[in-house]
This record gives sequence, structure tokens and C-alpha cells, in this order.
Amino acid sequence: MTVYRNSLGARLVDLRESRNLKQREVAAFLGITSQAYSQYEHDKRCPDLMTTARLAQYFDVSMEFLATGDPLYTASFDRYLKEDLSFLPEPAVEELRCFYDYLRYKYKLTS
Repeated sequence: MTVYRNSLGARLVDLRESRNLKQREVAAFLGITSQAYSQYEHDKRCPDLMTTARLAQYFDVSMEFLATGDPLYTASFDRYLKEDLSFLPEPAVEELRCFYDYLRYKYKLTS
């Protein structure tokens, strides 16, 4: 499990670098300048709600992860839980989330 730092900007840097991307690539996806995106990474500006949603989509994490840094929140896993495991009671789904996070930590996988 990658340990993400405490601010939104630091998490954006960590996510981008873990995927070997340049700021200009993320900025192009968002349709903004590299300078504007850089301000997000340096915590000088906060992205608006729609931009945050697009960042979550781009990095395949949830908005909750971007906001809190909690590694339990990954968009693809949550999508799977909601679609394929909806027959399970909520406590069982939460146990799966915890086990999933444990496996990611054990095998040193990143989001």
C-alpha cells in the first residue's frame, strides 16, 4: 500500500508520480493549463467539485480518497462492491473493504 501524504495537493502529486505522468498530461485531461494544475498540487488552489470528480475518475480513486487520503476508497473496488456484491449485508461489504485494503498493503500495491 502506498502511503499518501496528508493534503489534497500531496495526494495528487503521489497519484500522478505513481503513474509516471507529467503535470501537463493531467492538465490536458482536465482542459486546464499546467500552471493551474500545479497550483492544485502545491495546495495554492482547490479544484472545484466537478474538477475533483474528474481527477477521481482519471486516477481511478474515489472523491473520498482525494479528500481524506483513506486508502479504503478506490473507485473501481467500490463499483465492484455496489454492482456485484449487493446481495451481501453492509457489515459483510465493510469486511471485504478491510480485507481488500489489507491485501493491497500486504502485497504493496498502489491505488
